[in-house]
Amino acid sequence: METLLRKTEKISDESEVFFNESRSCTLSVENGTLKNLGGNMTGGYAIRIIRKKNLGSSYLNNLRNREAAVDGAVLSLAGKVGAEFSFPGQSKIASIESYDKRVESLNYSDLLENSEEISNYLEGEVKGQLNLYNGFNRKNVRIINSGGLDRKARTSYVYSAIHMIYPKTSNGVYQSFYSVGPKKIKKKLLDEILETYKATIPTVEVSTGNYPVLFMTDALFPILWRIFEGANGKNLFKNTSPLTGKAGKHVFSESISVINNPLDTAQVNPCAFDDEGVSTRKLKIIDRGVFKSCFVNLDYAAKLNMKPTGTGFRSEFFMPGNPIRTQPVPLLKHMSFATGKDKFGDMVGSMARGIIVSDIIGPHSGNILNGDFSVGLAPGYFVKNGEIVGRVKDGLISGNIYELLKEVAGIEDRVHFPDDPNGNPSMLFDGVRVSAK
Repeated sequence: METLLRKTEKISDESEVFFNESRSCTLSVENGTLKNLGGNMTGGYAIRIIRKKNLGSSYLNNLRNREAAVDGAVLSLAGKVGAEFSFPGQSKIASIESYDKRVESLNYSDLLENSEEISNYLEGEVKGQLNLYNGFNRKNVRIINSGGLDRKARTSYVYSAIHMIYPKTSNGVYQSFYSVGPKKIKKKLLDEILETYKATIPTVEVSTGNYPVLFMTDALFPILWRIFEGANGKNLFKNTSPLTGKAGKHVFSESISVINNPLDTAQVNPCAFDDEGVSTRKLKIIDRGVFKSCFVNLDYAAKLNMKPTGTGFRSEFFMPGNPIRTQPVPLLKHMSFATGKDKFGDMVGSMARGIIVSDIIGPHSGNILNGDFSVGLAPGYFVKNGEIVGRVKDGLISGNIYELLKEVAGIEDRVHFPDDPNGNPSMLFDGVRVSAK
């Protein structure tokens, strides 16, 4: 990497070399039978150069042809992509432990053994199909630049996922669990998932109307996605965000706070610096209903005349790819709602007739930037007099987050790190539109 950096320094005003190496293995089991094995290895180097305030870039999978990569970066300068920013210098960053060496010795036999243990425990209890997914990932990242910066990090995670499918459907109760290293799922948690599954096998037909709706952690994704787009520095710079001009103003209920905390080691893949080498920090996006801060990468920090927020990453919010092939964009990887004061059981018990959204279909449906959403229930549980009595048949919920988040009926007093990588609480809203066939 150092040789590559020296070559880029000769033909640029500033330069940067980014290295990424990632290895993962996955295994799936259906009804106790091994269904699929998978593995993936990605790696390589990305170059960025700045010359006369223009940005050039290229990437290479190995270091055998450095000259071609440097030539490619020079050729890309012809695109006249402006670069008003400078690469950061070396500075102190937080010390984070996000790697478990035990992952290095994991193999498919370990993943299969874990699946078999869960299958044996649940044998005969699931009336439909039982799908189990296990996997692990480990990653190394290094960034060096002409300003003297040199950052290194490695991360790991292991996950297990359980999908109890309802008879004669493809839908069911899904739960995932993440940890930095190998960790067994507690039998108590398996019992809780199974209890929910059995209670929601019966289908319930509901009429179209407004209902209290309790969003569980997986179902919050379309809401967070729309907040992400609204607070994205790119959209604020283009004046296309509903939050344009609203910094320091109330935009949601005072019970709503949204934070991005990459330093929290309880989350998956915590990080002390972003993919541009900028140190990360806890960032308040929404604080008690007030829009506090947008988030930016180096490029949009310069365009908006603000300090970098440590949120420039080489991937997309929805569909991550090989980082060396993408440019850093403003991205929140550790975004979550803050907890409230309500117990989950109390929120369920408060509903005379309501719906619990366990997961959704179609998070992209609706005008994302405008805050609109229209998603299918996958599944949704029907609550009557505070008790789950079945699942909603063919349900759809819709609304706009800028209206939905103004009236909040309850926010759970705990987060769900085992099953939600970012640690969100469940949230209850009144008067959500539910459509039924």
